[in-house]
Amino acid sequence: MLRARTSDHVPDGQVTRNARVARTNLPLILIVDPDEDSRRIFGAVLRANNYRTIEAIDAEEAWWGLTTNEVALVLLEVFGIDGTPPLRERIHALPSPPPLLAVTTQDERDGYECYLRKPCAPQQLLREVRRALRSQPQDHRADNSTLGPA
Repeated sequence: MLRARTSDHVPDGQVTRNARVARTNLPLILIVDPDEDSRRIFGAVLRANNYRTIEAIDAEEAWWGLTTNEVALVLLEVFGIDGTPPLRERIHALPSPPPLLAVTTQDERDGYECYLRKPCAPQQLLREVRRALRSQPQDHRADNSTLGPA
């Protein structure tokens, strides 16, 4: 289940299948990682630095999160998620795809422009998130929620 990690009207960790994450001016980052500890750590660092987060453990949850929320960035564990290549293709096919920041324990970039190797320092995570967000024009981060879950 997709989980919200934000202080905006949704209690920490509450399943959000029936509701969108509250909209604010803070960027919403979708953390896609099967490892709960990684999601928890990344989320804590991001929330402490004025980002909202939602979490998904697999490609299906990630797609649902993307199509029901205005996601500014996808933090994607590349090699630990079943269905990553099709998810990546689906994201790139969105009318306004958010940037992808690949996160992995592997040394392969696998074609991702923005890449972060785990484990990483919080400052490194924040630097790469800011870089990935700057790589995407503001008007390119539109609402993809009209597509609905697949």
